[in-house]
Amino acid sequence: MLPPELLLKIFSFLDGKDLAIAQCTCTFFRKVGSDESLWKTICEGLWSQDIALGQKPANKPWRWLFDCKMVRTSLIFAHTHICFEAERPAPGASLHV
Repeated sequence: MLPPELLLKIFSFLDGKDLAIAQCTCTFFRKVGSDESLWKTICEGLWSQDIALGQKPANKPWRWLFDCKMVRTSLIFAHTHICFEAERPAPGASLHV
């Protein structure tokens, strides 16, 4: 098994969709792939830092923002939502604080 630090570096080269899929492969990948720094970088890369910060409630992880925005644009696979166990926003819920 790879050390978590090395796997985190490898995961840093993935886009959000591929990282979400990688998290579904095993518990270890899910844990390492849940690192907030990975998801923050992905969200800020997809949407400017100002937009990402303004739409992410302080009590929610960056993965939550990614999932909310991807669901709205239908760019993420349905199975990644099934395997990820974080809290999901209600359908039609506002992304604004």
